[in-house]
Amino acid sequence: MKFKPAFSKCIKTLGHCDLVTPTISTIHPHPTSSTPYPIPQSLQTHAQNYLEELIAADIIEENTAEWASLMVLIKKYHTNDNPSLRLALDLRLLNNVIDGCSYSLPKIQDITTKLAGFKLFTVLDPNSAYRQIHLPKEYRKFFTSQPLRKHFNSKDYHLALNTQLHIFKA
Repeated sequence: MKFKPAFSKCIKTLGHCDLVTPTISTIHPHPTSSTPYPIPQSLQTHAQNYLEELIAADIIEENTAEWASLMVLIKKYHTNDNPSLRLALDLRLLNNVIDGCSYSLPKIQDITTKLAGFKLFTVLDPNSAYRQIHLPKEYRKFFTSQPLRKHFNSKDYHLALNTQLHIFKA
């Protein structure tokens, strides 16, 4: 396969994009913070292992930021019906205090018109694509969570933030 090196099989080998630099501005300077959701005892080992994997991949780091978003465990189903667990940030509180961007979604008729005449289509699941866009240090505090009684912040951008559309449109 000609482009096989362009695809990563794990988060440790993800590439990085430096074509865009995210910026985040808040409506007010007061940090948002929430009491963390409890992680069931039966899943704490999995959560700890996943956090260690993210630290080893240089995706998250320990910190002491005043900001804290909720972290949730999500079952991710694959084609073999064998779910894996992922940790994800719940950024709803953060989205309420940042200046978002507005982007109107294209109409389906416009999309189908542009695709007319093409014969080959594919679906791409950009698993961890947002992890390829590094956050400048001054914005990392916004992506803090506190699973397992420790504070971690992400070094990379997150899709759930309502400023993401202009980054991926660019």
